[in-house]
Amino acid sequence: MAEYVIYAGPTVEPLSAAEAKSHLRVDDATDDTLIGDYIEAARQFVEAFTRRQLITATWYCYLDEFPAEDYIELNFPPLQSTNFVLKYYDVNGVQQTWAASNYSIDVASIPGRVILAYGVSWPSTRDIYNAIQITFKAGYGDAATAVPEALRLAMRQLISHWYENREAVSTDKQMTIPLGVERLLWPYRDLRFS
Repeated sequence: MAEYVIYAGPTVEPLSAAEAKSHLRVDDATDDTLIGDYIEAARQFVEAFTRRQLITATWYCYLDEFPAEDYIELNFPPLQSTNFVLKYYDVNGVQQTWAASNYSIDVASIPGRVILAYGVSWPSTRDIYNAIQITFKAGYGDAATAVPEALRLAMRQLISHWYENREAVSTDKQMTIPLGVERLLWPYRDLRFS
């Protein structure tokens, strides 16, 4: 089973404070900190629900062993091909960087995959935890505008809901998130996991 650790998170959010404030129809700066917190929380909610990375981030994937298949699926699509590194501990316990000529990066599929080159086998590894480390970038891009508009709209709706309902569940509506948010997010949800 793979373990994932974020190495470098996104440097921008999918929505600017100005976009969020415009959606909320807020003109003053009184709640700027709160709205900024809602923007980050909305991104995290959308990423958790869809199991996707919105803005470019660098991840580590750790595996105890190479799979029986000729590919490795990587979580948090979409996968980017830049700055991709595959390292492993050989049978002597020495960490090796595996040459990129031994595999290709499939960024077109969801999830992205590392695919063995023709005629190549996975290298032998030492029998230890986290024997394999894959460093990869995922996300729609470095700019907010690279994120699909449906995901950005879901964030706007979440921010608006949280701004208007400061408690987890309102007494009059009895909902934790607006139904429209889930409707916007379901087409992007990675369904490989339960």
